[in-house]
Amino acid sequence: MVDKANYKEHSKPLFAKYKCLKLCDIVNLKTLIITFQAEYNVLPVNLQKMFETLCMFISIILDPVLKIILKLNIVELKWQ
Repeated sequence: MVDKANYKEHSKPLFAKYKCLKLCDIVNLKTLIITFQAEYNVLPVNLQKMFETLCMFISIILDPVLKIILKLNIVELKWQ
């Protein structure tokens, strides 16, 4: 993006002016798109298998650990 702005000016108005996304926003958007596609099983087969493996790992490994932590009151959850 080329503009005749001073080098000390904020970049946010320039991105808005040219209707561009910042790198951080592009990464967030792509992450959301892939997550959505994984949820609705529209990813290519190999990527879908990767997400299924990750979900299995989380349910097998992390669920018991979280139950132990909550049982020992190491972490206190407050619902408001």
